[in-house]
Amino acid sequence: MTTDKPNQPPAAADPPAGDEQVQVADTVLARVAAYYARTVPGVVNLQPGLSQSVAGLAGTLLGPAPQGDPRLSTDGVTIEVDPNGLAHIEIAAVTRLGHNCRDVAEAVQQQVTSQVRAHTGRTAVVTVTITDIDLNTGTEPPADPPPTGTAS
Repeated sequence: MTTDKPNQPPAAADPPAGDEQVQVADTVLARVAAYYARTVPGVVNLQPGLSQSVAGLAGTLLGPAPQGDPRLSTDGVTIEVDPNGLAHIEIAAVTRLGHNCRDVAEAVQQQVTSQVRAHTGRTAVVTVTITDIDLNTGTEPPADPPPTGTAS
């Protein structure tokens, strides 16, 4: 009698050919995260952190940054992959007035976590910080009300 767990293949001495060759670049993770974070209702934009802003300025002045630096990914998104392959994704988002910040952040977490898994096969821990709120709702504020009554 064997003690193999159900629905689990027996351990193989050698991994199937090609499995150890598959890697997903941090840039791909960042692009997927940024794209799907922006699709969440209430997200106006993603905001680069200080290091991304400085890198962008340096890139403008000195040329593009070297490839492979996970902290210089997509504006508003930073990626770090730990030795176990778990992707730690930080997103800095700007929301619009009228949307609950907590609800927007939770929706971004759920959307990005599921889409990173679907597109890359990686498990992700997503941290969302709402860094600003856009007060431009597309309508002008009401004008001052006309004076009531007349002064004598």
